[in-house]
Amino acid sequence: MPSFIERLRERKLVQWALAYLAGAFVVLQVLDAVSESLSLTQTTQRVVLAVIGMGFFLSLVLAWYHGEKGRQKASGPELLMVAALLVVAGAVVSFLTRAPSSAGEVTATTSIRDDGRPWVAVLPCEDASPESEEAYRTSGLHDEILLKLQKISSLVSIGRTSVLRYAEAHPATSEVAAELGVEFIGECTVQRSDQRIRVIFQLLDPDGAQVWAEDYN
Repeated sequence: MPSFIERLRERKLVQWALAYLAGAFVVLQVLDAVSESLSLTQTTQRVVLAVIGMGFFLSLVLAWYHGEKGRQKASGPELLMVAALLVVAGAVVSFLTRAPSSAGEVTATTSIRDDGRPWVAVLPCEDASPESEEAYRTSGLHDEILLKLQKISSLVSIGRTSVLRYAEAHPATSEVAAELGVEFIGECTVQRSDQRIRVIFQLLDPDGAQVWAEDYN
């Protein structure tokens, strides 16, 4: 009777595992690269990570039963293990995607999530320059601010897609905070005169009170 090690070699279980891990690494790198441009939420990224983790164990089950020397027909234990893994994966995904409340019930009081990090929404920058062609520079500056905030682990910045709807007109700060479920609202104004560019940035609480402000030339 072949030993356990011999069975692993026959079914190429190690090769399957290494191939899956290599593929998962590539997927995670691509996900990290496009998460900002696609405005992927942390919940989405966690769901993808959970699915990849469960897929690893699923691939091991398939390799054990259908490796190079494995059986060609699905057996009862195999189907049971696959079903159990799918149930666990479904439970994990359901837990990660469970919303604390509906969109209409989100308020500023629930903006600090369980991890204690404050949530910030930076609205599209306002172009106060006399030249209309400066609009592209203002949009680029807003993207740059969001990119920098995404790299700060002590806070959570709302993605670009969620705040673009406020580009034309900014509603009341309390309304924005309630709709996005954030604790702070960031506003910036860009002014250009001759060869000088001035950026004014202010951080507001849901009531519209200024928490912090600074200007840059």
